[in-house]
Amino acid sequence: MNQFLTRKFAADRQVATGTVRVADWPRAREAVLDPSVEIGYRIEGGTDGQGRPMVTLELSGRVDVACQRSLHPMPIELGRRTDVLLARDQQEADMWDRETDAAEVVVADQTLDVQTLLEDEFLLSLPFAPLCDDPACAETLRRATGEAPPAGPETEVVSPFSVLKGSRISKPSH
Repeated sequence: MNQFLTRKFAADRQVATGTVRVADWPRAREAVLDPSVEIGYRIEGGTDGQGRPMVTLELSGRVDVACQRSLHPMPIELGRRTDVLLARDQQEADMWDRETDAAEVVVADQTLDVQTLLEDEFLLSLPFAPLCDDPACAETLRRATGEAPPAGPETEVVSPFSVLKGSRISKPSH
């Protein structure tokens, strides 16, 4: 794949596909547990409904990140698809950015580095603070922090002073 992307790529409706190792991206390699994993990408040129040049970026694959509660591996399935409008200059980018929420807008007055676009897209597809859905993970965290389990209809809340119930405590004599 050509390392650079232009408005001509979009106008010619070109398509580029391939794989990339997360380790090749300096900012992203720290975000995953195994940076040697490869993810797939597809970049498709075209235009939006108003005839503006755009590319569609798609990432596919699976990476493992660390759950922020338990620090155990947590799989993330990539499937993000993002439309990116390719503005001629900053003025056009500002105008298009005000007009649409359905696409990202970048200034493409010169060639764009494909690796940077893909790395940005990858980082945006990861959760900011990954938390797994495993109930055991939440329970482990509660035990480690001494937090009480959530009260529910089947959960009886036990007071730490219940062991004193029924006992007579006398005031110490001096």
